[in-house]
Amino acid sequence: MAEKTVIRTIKRFGNGAMVPIHRSDLAELEADIGSTVQVTLTKVDNNYEATRASAKRMRNRFARTLELLGR
Repeated sequence: MAEKTVIRTIKRFGNGAMVPIHRSDLAELEADIGSTVQVTLTKVDNNYEATRASAKRMRNRFARTLELLGR
């Protein structure tokens, strides 16, 4: 049995939700539309907002230095 780990975003689908699976992922698993697959869901900790806030603080603190180095 083949295994593949991918990260996908849950999307709204009517009143429910869906997790899209790309055809290339299905091909690697030798599965096709209509095949039965086992899915294990794990929430991924997304640090995007925290990273953006940190970058903004750094940019504000070192604005002059970044401007001088950017020349």
